[in-house]
Amino acid sequence: CNLVESKVEWNVDNLSGIKKTNLALLDLCSTFDGPKLDIPDGKDGKKKMGKLLLENKSLAPSDFVNLLIETFGFAKVKDEKKKAKQESLASGCRVPANAAVLSAMMELREFYFKEKNANAGKTYDKVANAIKD
Repeated sequence: CNLVESKVEWNVDNLSGIKKTNLALLDLCSTFDGPKLDIPDGKDGKKKMGKLLLENKSLAPSDFVNLLIETFGFAKVKDEKKKAKQESLASGCRVPANAAVLSAMMELREFYFKEKNANAGKTYDKVANAIKD
C-alpha cells in the first residue's frame, strides 16, 4: 500500500487525473515483483480498472488496493484453482486426456444456460456426459 502511495500520483478529482492514475496503477501492477494480480491484459484491463476508479473515487489508495485484490484476485491462486479443477475433471473422465475437452464443453454449457438458450445448453450437457462416459 505504501508502494502505491509512493509510485502513483493519486488524483481522482478530474477525468484526466483518473486516466493518469489508472495508467500508473496498471503499470505498477504489471512491473511489480511480488504476487501478480489477475488483471486482464490490454484495453479490457484498462477499462475494468478505470471503472473501479470511477465507482470508488472516495477510497484511499490503500483501500483501493484491497478492492483490486478482492475484485481481480491473484493470478497464482487462480491458476492453482484451475489446475485443481482440471485434475478433478480428469478423474471423472474414463479417458483422463479428455479433461480439457470436457472442461470446454461444460463452459459452453454454462454460457448457453446463462444466455437463456436451453436447447444449446442441453446439447453441450449431453456432449459433456458422453465425454465423461
